Amino acid sequence: MHALLDLLRQPARSSADLAQRLHVSQQTGSRWLSQLRKDGLVAKNKEYAPTAAGRVYFSGLSSGSNRIVGTLFRGVGEGKYYLSKKGYQRQFQPLLGFTPFPGTMNLRLSENASLASSAQLRQKPGRPLVGFTETNRTYGGARCYPCRIGQKAAGAIIVPDRTHYPQDVVEVLAPVFLRKHLRLKDGDVVELQLD
Repeated sequence: MHALLDLLRQPARSSADLAQRLHVSQQTGSRWLSQLRKDGLVAKNKEYAPTAAGRVYFSGLSSGSNRIVGTLFRGVGEGKYYLSKKGYQRQFQPLLGFTPFPGTMNLRLSENASLASSAQLRQKPGRPLVGFTETNRTYGGARCYPCRIGQKAAGAIIVPDRTHYPQDVVEVLAPVFLRKHLRLKDGDVVELQLD
């Protein structure tokens, strides 16, 4: 979905060009283009660009929904590590109006409409979390997008500039431990309403 949306905005000269724009590896960009071509949604003449079928397919998905639905899963614990860094911590309150619980809630998206909404969201500038250097290590930036979680809690989707998660995963910040606050467990379906 993300690749198709990006190609709708601007055709790509190569898989490396697309990968660089989407902040993924060249191999991932190549795999996405291969699948889109196989599905008849993208063709290559001089550049990779959506076919008529690709434009129709995406327009059917992108109804302007501000809703993202995903299945909760346990991450590897890196969110807690990064959120504990003072270089990030001092930015959250002015940026989001809260200091996040040390950890992210991870959702895997599977609905086409949610994948399309996530792809559209990632094309927006969001609220920038600025990268920094601490003890000779560089920490990358991110973008944050305020949301409501299950109509019961305020939070924000965080999209790091560098991540090991694929594009079908959304990470969510909140001022509370969401699993406890909303009584959630792995496999539960969670709805986010974008502000």
